[in-house]
Amino acid sequence: GSRPRSGVLVPPHNGFGAEEDSRQNCLSLHPKPPKANVIRLLENKGKLLRFVGKLEHAVGFDVERVFTVTYFLDTDELAIFEPPVKNSGRTGGKFMERCKVRKPRSSDYYSEADLFLGARIGVYSRRFVLVDADEFTVKYMEQHPEVFPASDIHRIAAKLEAADLDQVASALRARDRLGRGEVKAEELKAVLRAASVAAAAGLSLNDQEVHTLVRALGPRGGMVPYEGLVSGEA
Repeated sequence: GSRPRSGVLVPPHNGFGAEEDSRQNCLSLHPKPPKANVIRLLENKGKLLRFVGKLEHAVGFDVERVFTVTYFLDTDELAIFEPPVKNSGRTGGKFMERCKVRKPRSSDYYSEADLFLGARIGVYSRRFVLVDADEFTVKYMEQHPEVFPASDIHRIAAKLEAADLDQVASALRARDRLGRGEVKAEELKAVLRAASVAAAAGLSLNDQEVHTLVRALGPRGGMVPYEGLVSGEA
């Protein structure tokens, strides 16, 4: 019969360098770089998703720390940097060099779909909460709702149609003391995130969905018109 094909036993990754490179070196006497998705590389070359991250459950010194979490769309790599803060004694620097990152207790790597406002990212036994994003990132997410459902305004509108918004309307009008039909963007976000209001309305929106909705309502000078939202005309 035919000779059995010999299998290559790949040792576990030792933590040095990229795991793909280690694996490729084990499979060949003449190491070749791992094949990347060439189309993805070409389409997304130089495109970055940038988020602001804070440490989850931070105490003391860590509470004030702010990080830039960057995702490289062409290579699916993450980098985390802590900008220096003047007169704080914190010099900042690279928390994590650019590399692909596995999810905790998983063989899967973080992908762009895992990144959105309110998401938690586990790196080096620390958890980062993504609290803000730059304009390119937010627009990119809105342009790719199939990857980022929390940036899909049509999906969010369907949630609103199914909700009882009386409680939301009351909470917003209580904040709109001059009766102008608009509130500050942060006040609208606070109302939509409030657990009591959400429970009464039967409405569950995460941070990214709230951010998407506020943008769609067309803030002017930091103020957001809300009557169309609560009357079901948004």
